Amino acid sequence: MFISYPKRRDNLQFMVPFTARTDPAGTFHLSAEECERTIALASAFPAEPARIEGGADAREFRDTTAHFIPHNRDTNWLYHKLMGAAVEANDRFWQFDVTGFFQNLQLLSYEAETRQHYAWHLDIGTGADNGRKISVSVQLSAPSDYDGGELEFNYGKVQKAADERGAIVLFPSFVLHRVAPITRGRRWALVGWVQGQDHFR
Repeated sequence: MFISYPKRRDNLQFMVPFTARTDPAGTFHLSAEECERTIALASAFPAEPARIEGGADAREFRDTTAHFIPHNRDTNWLYHKLMGAAVEANDRFWQFDVTGFFQNLQLLSYEAETRQHYAWHLDIGTGADNGRKISVSVQLSAPSDYDGGELEFNYGKVQKAADERGAIVLFPSFVLHRVAPITRGRRWALVGWVQGQDHFR
């Protein structure tokens, strides 16, 4: 029996960061001005506790504040930039069958008063979440603004994501990750998920 193999591509990457170093042209990461512009969206959209299923009982697992950012004329620039980064990473490393953002972006605030965090989890799930294929996380705060709050990945070893302000970090939605408890200050981040209509491929 003859077995054929797909065309060779770059090694599978569990995390792809776009930073000033990896993206010197600034095409796929945010400038300081764009970070401030994104944080300012919090004033336009109401804050609500971000919870997983289980409501208040799930606070030990996930505790953060979210502002849900819709795709409209004022936010199109942000969706466009994140989708561009996702397409670039996907074409190079994963080649998933993706369509776009089906859910609103989430502007997240992690504060030290209650050691806000998000325990180890996957982004792909059931219902509306089962089409998630590429997760996007944007570092909006300067690292000097807070302690703790690291975005970490676990794929046999634990690795921290780039914390440079404006960094866009992308990863397959099946990768285990967490946000460690924050111990000082406040960390702002933006997250979203690029989805596809078909099964994961």
